[in-house]
Amino acid sequence: MQTRRIGLLWLVLAFSSLHFLWSAPAWPDRGELRSIERSIQQRRARWRAGETTMSRLSPEERRGRLGLTRVRSRAAVTASDSEIPQVGAQDLPGRIDWRHHLGANWVTPVKDQGACGSCWAFATIAAMESTMAISASNPTLRPDLSEQFLLSCSPGTCAGYWLGPTLAFLQSTGTVDENCLPYAETDTLPCSDQCRTWQQRLKKIASWSYVPNTVTAIRAALNEGPLATTLDVYTDFFYYTGGVYEHIWGDWVGAHAVLLVGCDEIEHAWIAKNSWGPGWGDEGYLKIRRGDSAFG
Repeated sequence: MQTRRIGLLWLVLAFSSLHFLWSAPAWPDRGELRSIERSIQQRRARWRAGETTMSRLSPEERRGRLGLTRVRSRAAVTASDSEIPQVGAQDLPGRIDWRHHLGANWVTPVKDQGACGSCWAFATIAAMESTMAISASNPTLRPDLSEQFLLSCSPGTCAGYWLGPTLAFLQSTGTVDENCLPYAETDTLPCSDQCRTWQQRLKKIASWSYVPNTVTAIRAALNEGPLATTLDVYTDFFYYTGGVYEHIWGDWVGAHAVLLVGCDEIEHAWIAKNSWGPGWGDEGYLKIRRGDSAFG
């Protein structure tokens, strides 16, 4: 079974070689939260910070929950010929949210990648799941596809991978349902552990494409369905509990992949689904200020 185009919001991230040195305090570090809360007040930022399931982890454990590798050349992976909608900003709705589109939720539940840098798998699988429901014009369709298939059968690992090659794999090979190869939070599970009927249960995407990094192009593609995308993560991001996030405190930690599910023109914000479970953010979701953290 093939589904229609999955859009990929391609953002060029600037990476630097960073070395993280610290004396190992007991975690969570209460000083971090106090510093972030003080910075939010001083900057009059529009988001709230608090203890989350992610803030309670050590710096090493936090980095292990990211998993987006360095940007690869677009020439290394060629996108398929999926068309990007050509519309003007005036023709687009001021607010898009696929959790509340036409009175229905087209986004599958928030998942938890656990102690594995598999965000690249969760973001692309989440986009594929939503696209299946949209293609079927059936918001009650709740496909649950296997991220573990990508970890076990594609080149990606818990150390990270990139979105373009993952989407190319989903087009050429596909993935099975969760019951056929359940998530094991590891890249050491062999591909042969999948169910006997895996070939009959494969789902593939028909095509995918890069979306130009302009607000109008992103909104136009988003109006067709959720998009897999990336962002830079800083220390304060682990403490996010709600509001419109913008980076205000802490060092760059790494790059991360999420699912873009909406935008709000009044708040000048993007809306995204993360893969850190409901104990982080706004029940697993976030709003992020447009132009912040190399997101959009």
